[in-house]
This record gives sequence, structure tokens and C-alpha cells, in this order.
Amino acid sequence: MDNTKNAEQPEARRSLPVVGRRVVTISVAGVANNASTQCNWITTAVCDDGSMWWLRDNDAEWRELPPIPQPPNAKLTALPDDQKKPPTT
Repeated sequence: MDNTKNAEQPEARRSLPVVGRRVVTISVAGVANNASTQCNWITTAVCDDGSMWWLRDNDAEWRELPPIPQPPNAKLTALPDDQKKPPTT
């Protein structure tokens, strides 16, 4: 087996430009594998555009969660760009 290609892939991924939404928060929860869940864990992610997504361990497709209901007359404003980026250390 030639491991050269595998070693080069992470570097290639780092050099790609970022396009589209970015994950702000991600979490994984273990769940009981039963008729209701049919999986062992669920990953949820919140993105910088406000969308929320979930993924089961037995599925390769991310699915969008519905938006969270807002109170009547609520005015939503977008975060400034400097607040969307994670803090640097």
C-alpha cells in the first residue's frame, strides 16, 4: 500500500479556499441504538449563517434542522464579521 498519497491529502485540504458556511459549534452525543434512533451517535452543528445541522453515524448526509421560532416583532440582525470568527490565541 502506498501511503504517500494519504500523507499529502491533509496538506491539499488545508490549501483549499474556504467557501460557503463555516461551523461555529459542533457536538456529538451518544444515543441508545433502538427503533427510534437507529444509530449510536448524533452530531449537531451550528454554522456562521445561523443554520443548524445534524448527522447520524449510519448516514452520510447532513440534514438541516428547522429554524428556531422567534417571538413576534423580533428583529434579527446579523453578527458583525469580526464576531463570526473564532478568537485567536
